[in-house]
Amino acid sequence: MFQSLKSILPSRLLDHGVLKQAIIAQMVEEFNSYLSKRWGNSALDIVRNVFFKDDTLHIQVSSSVLGQEIKLSEKEILKILETRFPGKVKRLRIFG
Repeated sequence: MFQSLKSILPSRLLDHGVLKQAIIAQMVEEFNSYLSKRWGNSALDIVRNVFFKDDTLHIQVSSSVLGQEIKLSEKEILKILETRFPGKVKRLRIFG
């Protein structure tokens, strides 16, 4: 019995956790895109690490000033992420 790749691929990606990882990578990329548009490419150097765990996007920064700026923009960032990834990100955690 022949099954098309199109019908098999989504379930296989889900079974192996690849789909979840791909969505997380897209969320991080969306955040990085917002960051560079809002504060310039130099802001990407100040953000050391961005990762997603449970329903929280964790952001490690080396500058408390940028950390505060991100915190002040939290609602806007969450709105952008909610539009693209409904129900995935509930909060940001910014730490140094």
